Amino acid sequence: MTMAKTKGTNNRQVSKSGRSGGFTLIEMMVSLFIFSMTMTIVGQLFFYSLKMQRQMSAHTKLINELSYSMERISRGIRMAQKDTTGSCIGQYENYESGSDALGDHIKFKTPDTSFVSATPTDCVEYYLDNYYSPGVISLMESRSNEGGVFPDYVLPLTSPTINVQSFEIVESGWSQNDNSQPRVILLIKAIDGEGQDLEVQMTVSQRNIDIRY
Repeated sequence: MTMAKTKGTNNRQVSKSGRSGGFTLIEMMVSLFIFSMTMTIVGQLFFYSLKMQRQMSAHTKLINELSYSMERISRGIRMAQKDTTGSCIGQYENYESGSDALGDHIKFKTPDTSFVSATPTDCVEYYLDNYYSPGVISLMESRSNEGGVFPDYVLPLTSPTINVQSFEIVESGWSQNDNSQPRVILLIKAIDGEGQDLEVQMTVSQRNIDIRY
């Protein structure tokens, strides 16, 4: 009796797809393209956030400096005294203003004693000047003592990163014969290091009654 022989089965597992593990060239190129695009977008967002942070910081500094300058000038204008002797400005005048190539300026007599050199007869002036460099215009304060006890000095109210574009003075009721209380309208416009500008305006009235002499 002849026995039929059966073929033995192969126990090895054969991949149905017929390919070995790993990435093809096309898959690697697509992956690199997606990675490069992602890094480009992330980099742009990062640099944009840095730029926005610089702009916000510069604008905040501009706001703070102009606020400080406006508060300082308005305090002096509010406390100004009529010059009865004519030692600072014209006799019996409250304020004196003018203009030059850079902008307006205002001068008055004040009892402000916030500085060592200040006395009740200080003569104060606010104006624009190229204090730091020819390309940077700064808002300045100068004081001189009537009696000559202390030397004259100047103080920049804005930093080198702030460029003041305009300083305007509008007068109202400055004459002692107009029956009006003296008022000063201040307008300051400046630009920061990032090219952002800011304009502030304030109206200040003299605290002392404008007595006619």
